[in-house]
Amino acid sequence: MGGHLQSVRENMRMRKKLEEEHASLEQSLLELQKEKNILDVLSIDYTSIYTCDLLKDRMYPVKLSENTNAILVKEQLGCECHSYSERIRYYYDHFVIKESAPDFLEKMSADYLMEYLAYHDRFAYRFRCLASPAGQKHFEVQIARMKETKGFQVVMGYRYIDDIIEEQKNRNMNWSRLWKVRRSIVKL
Repeated sequence: MGGHLQSVRENMRMRKKLEEEHASLEQSLLELQKEKNILDVLSIDYTSIYTCDLLKDRMYPVKLSENTNAILVKEQLGCECHSYSERIRYYYDHFVIKESAPDFLEKMSADYLMEYLAYHDRFAYRFRCLASPAGQKHFEVQIARMKETKGFQVVMGYRYIDDIIEEQKNRNMNWSRLWKVRRSIVKL
């Protein structure tokens, strides 16, 4: 009977421990979901996000929005993990308008990025590409180094900036009109 009582106590102790661990896991899941929701909001402008290991020449998709050129690249090249240099080259060859970014391959090379990010917090580069299935043409890529990792890992995000480019064009046209009016007034 003593052995049976000891077994019941042990079972109760283990059950209580399991319930505590279960509650802790549920709390962790809630915290992870909260962090995911925050990241989703912060990354809303980005059509695609990747983690890249520049030393190992690897690139892993984190977010690929529908109706983007990134989805077309993924469909063409297959698998989830790619050679960084291969993917950048493919994107340049098939989507980037060369006149808008003549130094794209140089600036996006792993060597250049590692050198640049050794002294800067982030790298940004704007370019124009063939219209995505969603009609987006102007993009900015932002790349930031993950400092607490081994090797040379970065996060790379592409965001469309068509609205920003349009606003800049409108502003420039307004300034141009103002200068014309000013010149005509000065002539009078």
